[in-house]
Amino acid sequence: MYMYIFGGVYTDLDTECLRPTSAAFQAFDIPLVDAENPTSGSDGKHTSQFAVFGRMGTDKNFEHSIPNAWMAASPGHPFFLMPLTSARAEIAKSRSFPHRLWYDYPSAEQMTGPIALRNIINRYETHGLGREAAGLIANSPFAERSANAKQEMVLLPNHWVYPFNWNESEALRAICSVEQESFNAKSCQEELKVYSRGSISITYWSHTHRGKGVDEKNIEIVSHE
Repeated sequence: MYMYIFGGVYTDLDTECLRPTSAAFQAFDIPLVDAENPTSGSDGKHTSQFAVFGRMGTDKNFEHSIPNAWMAASPGHPFFLMPLTSARAEIAKSRSFPHRLWYDYPSAEQMTGPIALRNIINRYETHGLGREAAGLIANSPFAERSANAKQEMVLLPNHWVYPFNWNESEALRAICSVEQESFNAKSCQEELKVYSRGSISITYWSHTHRGKGVDEKNIEIVSHE
């Protein structure tokens, strides 16, 4: 809801910023939002709203390949209503008969995390905005803006935001995963060539969620100074 109302850039707290986010925006022709241009971009015919995410790795079939650890958007981009309606539909299913007799809630990753985000993005790109989300726009403060705007979605290639793919080799995980005792941020960045490749950020994937709960050990690791 925050991204829908305010837009801007969201990052997880364990993200390390390497370069200004504007470097990625400029490379992909994404206008910056400012006081004079609150809708993001205009080509003279259309006002554009942008939703921007990053890929992790090159396997588009991997269910964690579009993490929710970094995202950017224009205020009022209608895509951000779809995760809300998707979660609401899941809750409604859990309460309906006969589903409630055997229903088991999905994990955080499946309901509101990277797995959910990838599924919803795929659905949005294939079928467009869902009917329920479209209905919510009519009663939102962005109704007129959305009606007159061209909605665009950009998926940044993996090296821009998530140069470290935690699903890759164990050798890379040994230096890049904060879960490992051998973790070394400098060595990781050198191995991944983050500066020569132009990465704007990197996350070392603390994985504080585990299944349907939290990972106390990893929370302790990332909390330690």
